Amino acid sequence: MFGDPAWDILLDLYAAHVRGQLISISSATIAAAVPPTTALRYIEALQRHGLVERQPDPDDRRRWYLIPTGAAIAAMEAWFAEI
Repeated sequence: MFGDPAWDILLDLYAAHVRGQLISISSATIAAAVPPTTALRYIEALQRHGLVERQPDPDDRRRWYLIPTGAAIAAMEAWFAEI
């Protein structure tokens, strides 16, 4: 599950969560440092595993945000506490 692209996406989302910011799906694909289609496959896998949710931008119907779920935040915080 946690290949480099998935981990990069989760790190980007967690950092944004800590800062109180939202990350667009297109920005998350850039953070993955892989082709957009590959990043989108990882995002779909993260969503299937209950680690991210998509949220529409109320001001721009073309943009969607990627939000880490409570489970993802808790798992990442537990991981960071261990290192």
